[in-house]
Amino acid sequence: MIRGRLAGFDRFSEAARLSMPAAIRWEIIKWGKERGHRWMDFGGLSAATLDTLIEGGRATDLPPTDQPKLTFGGRPFRYPPPVELLAPEPLRVAYDVARRSRRGRQAIKGAQRALRGRSARRPS
Repeated sequence: MIRGRLAGFDRFSEAARLSMPAAIRWEIIKWGKERGHRWMDFGGLSAATLDTLIEGGRATDLPPTDQPKLTFGGRPFRYPPPVELLAPEPLRVAYDVARRSRRGRQAIKGAQRALRGRSARRPS
């Protein structure tokens, strides 16, 4: 499998009309095919798009960031959630209990952002 990620472009210069991300993606596909690769990971879909597709919904009115990823005929797939390794056991029990409530999940997300050095701002 090949992964094609982080292929952005300048939306405000003359290059914006050239669709460079699509050209880069196409070159990645050609390169991989020449070397016998069968799959390309375009990166994740938004949670709302993934929910819609897995539940059998149609791919209409999806965010523009997800539409190009769906034009290549792939299948949506949800990876299992990451595992949080917590010890000692009382801390693990507290974590599991907190995950069952909205406030607990918010507290866990805040702690994760703080411990991982990310901004406390909410993602857009």
